[in-house]
Amino acid sequence: MIRKGGRKMNPNNRSEHDTIKTTENNEVPTNHVQYPLAETPNPTLEDLNYKEFLRMTADNNTEALDSSTTKDVIQKGISVVGDLLGVVGFPFGGALVSFYTNFLNTIWPSEDPWKAFMEQVEALMDQKIADYAKNKALAELQGLQNNVEDYVSALSSWQKNPVSSRNPHSQGRIRELFSQAESHFRNSMPSFAISGYEVLFLTTYAQAANIHLFLLKDAQIYGEEWGYEKEDIAEFYKRQLKLTQEYTDHCVKWYNVGLDKLRGSSYESWVNFNRYRREMTLTVLDLIALFPLYDVRLYPKEVKTELTRDVLTDPIVGVNNLRGYGTTFSNIENYIRKPHLFDYLHRIQFHTRFRPGYYGNDSFNYWSGNYVSTRPSIGSNDIITSPFYGNKSSEPVQNLEFNGEKVYRAVANTNLAVWPSAVYSGVTKVEFSQYNDQTDEASTQTYDSKRNVGAVSWDSIDQLPPETTDEPPEKGYSHQLNYVMCFLMQGSRGTIPVLTWTHKSVDFFNMIDSKKITQLPLVKAYKLQSGASVVAGPRFTGGDIIQCTENGSAATIYVTPDVSYSQKHRARIHYASTSQITFTLSLDGAPFNQYYFDKTINKGDTLTYNSFNLASFSTPFELSGNNLQIGVTGLSAGDKVYIDKIEFIPVN
Repeated sequence: MIRKGGRKMNPNNRSEHDTIKTTENNEVPTNHVQYPLAETPNPTLEDLNYKEFLRMTADNNTEALDSSTTKDVIQKGISVVGDLLGVVGFPFGGALVSFYTNFLNTIWPSEDPWKAFMEQVEALMDQKIADYAKNKALAELQGLQNNVEDYVSALSSWQKNPVSSRNPHSQGRIRELFSQAESHFRNSMPSFAISGYEVLFLTTYAQAANIHLFLLKDAQIYGEEWGYEKEDIAEFYKRQLKLTQEYTDHCVKWYNVGLDKLRGSSYESWVNFNRYRREMTLTVLDLIALFPLYDVRLYPKEVKTELTRDVLTDPIVGVNNLRGYGTTFSNIENYIRKPHLFDYLHRIQFHTRFRPGYYGNDSFNYWSGNYVSTRPSIGSNDIITSPFYGNKSSEPVQNLEFNGEKVYRAVANTNLAVWPSAVYSGVTKVEFSQYNDQTDEASTQTYDSKRNVGAVSWDSIDQLPPETTDEPPEKGYSHQLNYVMCFLMQGSRGTIPVLTWTHKSVDFFNMIDSKKITQLPLVKAYKLQSGASVVAGPRFTGGDIIQCTENGSAATIYVTPDVSYSQKHRARIHYASTSQITFTLSLDGAPFNQYYFDKTINKGDTLTYNSFNLASFSTPFELSGNNLQIGVTGLSAGDKVYIDKIEFIPVN
């Protein structure tokens, strides 16, 4: 049975629910029209009539990054990650050439996508790449495209030819083309990291690094067939491991540099800061989270993995409509949820207020505040209710319940109320499109303020485009809604709703695939014990991670085995630790694996790619229960263990 309300947990677990306080605000009375507060009057409005003002607003309501070009760039980034999530691991078989072909058609139909990647970051940073640097990078990319296309053509012919026709000449030819492509990548990567332009080239760098690493793994798959000596194959593998670390750390370093440059004090600066965070997550950080999976020695089977990170879409009320009365950078950033156990959207309770307009016919009702209820990952029936965001209703509240259905799109209406000294904006209606993947049914639910709802002005799909347009939206979507907040404008001017989304790859049931290696981020645990908390991930893990500072049971995660197939597994834990530790795995309280593992970092170290290691258990086990506990011992005062994921490897 679902129990309403909160639950007793480690306070580090959901600390943001305890620390956020409701801000009270003296709204304009809802039973009569009066002049709103007149501080900081805007003289450009004083002599405008209503039609003139609306025309001015319409002319200025196009914001810099709300362009089809940016949407196309983001869609390509999302599509690349989505395609990779479907093929990571080995064996690829004949699917490898098909993947290369589809990938080249997405990322390399011409130089235009690469130009767009550069222009996207230029717009975010309000800075231009010098012509010499951009032209050099584009020339290198053209050469890389030629090399990769030649190699893929040769690989296709190699796979089609019978083994009997594979002679030393054909072996030498494909080795030559592979080596040319691989060495060209090594020599070209510095052109995507020119000093002073590292941030502006970052999307280009990440996409090129991805192709290079994906290419390098082919030496492990085909090297022997192609006639490479074992020493050569080992050298390619060593290079792949080194470059995985180098490329990952480069992307994290310069992502952080760019983000820090955009920190500001105004609402407008936060909007751009958040756009950078979102768009670079979609085109850079999501991609580098998959780099380790190209290691076919560690991942000799296909891999089922997930991205649990959050991204925030732009506030529904546009910057231009706020006329300088948005909230502050620190206010909105501090209210965003801190790292937390993964959860799912359950219910939104909408509160509505009346906004009077100077002309009367521009009065409207608007979304003034909300509660949001979420459910933890499978294993708990708790419902967790947020603090209240915004201002409470003067109109009847509206409740929308989603019950685990995936909200893949939100479309919002907004309106304006015009006064001689100020402009008031509000969200008047939001239509949520949702999909039930158990029944294969799509539907919509709507928040409707029911008074002068205005026109559609915001669509989440413009910022989070689908993974593919070859399927209907309810199948091809890329993200699902999982949280909603409202922030108060300055001067009693209303609220600014902000929506949080997570990637569609997240599996509610934590299914353990009987044929694939399954990765489960431990942030999907439904319970943490004393000494365990959620902390921000180091950017390359695809989400947040668990930190343990005390000995004992750390976390409990619910797993769902494939009951149609009896299968044993071995377990691995992706971890970093300041001391030698012992991990214990238990199912429903019964220990089945225990072993000690090495220290990987020193106290106080920043977490980088090489900070983490894989703790591999050699004893196979059957998933005879659902509640998997992970315990840690060996910690002394000041020690910390960070746990990213647990992996389940099928044993033949």
